[in-house]
Amino acid sequence: MKKPLILLALAAMFVSACGAQTPAPQPAPLATATARKTATAVPPTSTVLPSAIPEPTATATPAVTLFPTVTFTEKTVCRLGPDANYYPVVTYLPGQTSQAQARSEDGEWLVIMSQVPIKSSTCWVPVASVEELRNTAEMTVSIAPPLPVGPSRMTASKGVCGVNRTGPIVLQWFPAVDGTGYYLYRNGKNIATVFGSQYLERDTPSSKTPYVYTYGVQAFNSVGLSKVTASVSVTLCK
Repeated sequence: MKKPLILLALAAMFVSACGAQTPAPQPAPLATATARKTATAVPPTSTVLPSAIPEPTATATPAVTLFPTVTFTEKTVCRLGPDANYYPVVTYLPGQTSQAQARSEDGEWLVIMSQVPIKSSTCWVPVASVEELRNTAEMTVSIAPPLPVGPSRMTASKGVCGVNRTGPIVLQWFPAVDGTGYYLYRNGKNIATVFGSQYLERDTPSSKTPYVYTYGVQAFNSVGLSKVTASVSVTLCK
C-alpha cells in the first residue's frame, strides 16, 4: 500500500520539476505602432515650374480710315490748293460732309472730293474748318501745283509833275516764276490783264493839281494768284 503512494509522490515531484523548468507561455505582445514600421507615403516632390507667362493682351488699335468722312463746322471755301491765293472751287456750309483724300505736308489742310455739280474733282480745305479727325498722320501727303512767285520791281517811266507828258506812262516789272499773266491795278482797281511784263498807261485823267496814282501788278496762273504784288506810285498833272 505504501509503494503506490510513493510512486504517486515521485510522479508529482517529477511533474512539478518539469513545470519549474518550462516557462509559462506569455500572452502575445500587443501590436504597437513601433512593432512594424509602416512606410509612410511621402508625396512626390513636385518640381516648381515657372508660372506660364500670359501672352500680352492685344491693345485695340483704332482702325485707320484712309479716306475719312469730314463734317464742316463753318462756312468753308474749298480751293485748288492750301492757301487763300488759290482759286475757289466750291463753298461748304456747316453740317455738310465730304470725303478726305489726302493732307498737306504740314497737316493744316485736307484734300477732299469737291462734289461740284458738273464733275467730281478735289479741292483743299483747312483742317480747322471740319470736325476733329484722328490719325490724319496716316493719310497720303499731297502736293498742290505751285502759285506764281513774283513779280517784283515795278517801275514807271513818267510821273513827275511839271514834266511835259506827251506819251503814255510806261509801266514795267520783272517777270514772275510760274506765272501765266498779270492783273494790273490802279489805286486798287483792276484795269487790265497783261500777258507780258510791260504796260502802256494812256487813260489818265487831267488835273490842275498833282494827282497820285498807285499802280500794282499781280501774277496769275491756272490755279491762283501770286502772293506778291509789285507796285509803284506816280504823280501826274497837266
